[in-house]
Amino acid sequence: MKVKHWLLLILGLAFLLRIAGINYGLPLQLVGDEPSPLYGSLQMLETRTLIPGLHPSEFLQKLYFPPYLSYIYIIPVTIVLGLWYLVSGVSFETFKNLVMLDPTALFLTIRLLSAAAGTLAVYFVYKAGRNIFKEERAALLSGAVMALAYLPVNFSHWGRHWSFVTLVFSLVIWTLSRTDLSTKGRYLWSTVLVGFGFGINYQAGIATIFIISWYLLADKYSIVEALKSKWFWQVVLTFCVLIGTVIALYPQNLQVIAPISVARYSADEPTGLFGFIWSYYFYFKLLLLTEPTLLIAMVVGLLVGLKSKIIRRYFLTSAIFAILYVAIFYFAFHLQGRYILMLYPLFAIIGGYGLSRMNKNIAYVLLGVMLVISLRFDQLLIKNDTRIQTRQWIFENVESGSKVVVLARLTRLPNIPEAISEQALIDPGSLRKVDEAERSLPPQYLPDLHYHALNLGTVSNGELFTNLNRYLVENKYDYAVISPEFAIGHDLPSSCCGSIVKSFPGYDTLDDINDLTNGFGGGLPFLFSGRSNGPTINMMRL
Repeated sequence: MKVKHWLLLILGLAFLLRIAGINYGLPLQLVGDEPSPLYGSLQMLETRTLIPGLHPSEFLQKLYFPPYLSYIYIIPVTIVLGLWYLVSGVSFETFKNLVMLDPTALFLTIRLLSAAAGTLAVYFVYKAGRNIFKEERAALLSGAVMALAYLPVNFSHWGRHWSFVTLVFSLVIWTLSRTDLSTKGRYLWSTVLVGFGFGINYQAGIATIFIISWYLLADKYSIVEALKSKWFWQVVLTFCVLIGTVIALYPQNLQVIAPISVARYSADEPTGLFGFIWSYYFYFKLLLLTEPTLLIAMVVGLLVGLKSKIIRRYFLTSAIFAILYVAIFYFAFHLQGRYILMLYPLFAIIGGYGLSRMNKNIAYVLLGVMLVISLRFDQLLIKNDTRIQTRQWIFENVESGSKVVVLARLTRLPNIPEAISEQALIDPGSLRKVDEAERSLPPQYLPDLHYHALNLGTVSNGELFTNLNRYLVENKYDYAVISPEFAIGHDLPSSCCGSIVKSFPGYDTLDDINDLTNGFGGGLPFLFSGRSNGPTINMMRL
């Protein structure tokens, strides 16, 4: 098979892996941080401005990232909204409420863009590998590793910044490795890419260290030589202008990021020198638990590559940057598995080289294992979240209009105005815009299946939870949807809410460490545990 056919096969497989189960969790919003850039785009349309800093009070409630991803989304989102409005045949006010009630079309739009970005990252990893290795097999295997690796497949499903930042870093590596560009061209364009990436998420700015490392270690230029060069100062000026532009567009956003940057992932996270060393073990353990074959390929790639004078300088640059990257996140932020996603282009290039130096059959087995892991993840997405499974079971088995109390995070049922008013009496601050939209819509626009649903996932009324059983009995509720993690978090007794009629097993911890959409989740043990993604949900008959 010709090289271009292998490349097309890899890219096609990469895209299919990234769109399988793309409707996961919808119309609920179950993926952390995903709504922020989308709602940033919608806020830009509403305020008619591309500069969030001019309306900080409106934007800070929705957009807590730099604005460039919202810029990327705004045109396709506008097209979808326009077509949707034209075919809806309703008033603009009703249309806004319909969008708020079920924004599935908008989330599918931004997820498709993320899948496309993730697939493009595969292509540019291949291109960078070809520039570095000067051979097609190692380059194709690097692309294949990027296409199949679990974490890139995972986060290319969501309309978050991760796949776009990874694409930007792939472009940086490709640009620096090009021999058809002048020295000035390579470093100027890679700096422009970092400046653009910084506008998507601040973490992309760390790639500046990679550019400097490449200059000193891969190209083996001297600092003195740079300081004497006119192009160097042009690059520095370009960098300052690009970074300054991002900050000037939305300076208030820095107020949101600063408190988060000093938070620890958990109270048990080690600190000090031991914590610093432990942080490398933290990420190594996650790779070992979730991507052991990638880890094997990388180790082989490093061992073999360091013996080659030509390859050694690139791999040393990559290894040093990875070490510094983790250190920066440890000291300036905190530890979460997904934070190393931006390093995956380097992992894929090193791993692809390792596979190219192995026996072909062994290499194919390792790639096959990576494919099985990603397919299993997609299978869980297609099966869908426990909260969606519960909703579907209710739609099929519980009579419309029944009284149901919902005691689970990020979970709600289609509702009626009376139940929303009841929730407002319990805790007015618990109502969200989706509740207001549902209460404002004329009856003919409500879903055919709806319930008197007390959606308590956002309620903070401690007195209610203390006397919940009595409240539900007195108000004649029929069913309860409850997750053990929610019950524990609100000190609800184990005997709460009747007897189980249907259970949807997921994870039972109080935090989201096992949430597969938030990172590595529980790794292979959870992926193949037989449980679904999402918290365990029990359907109770009162």
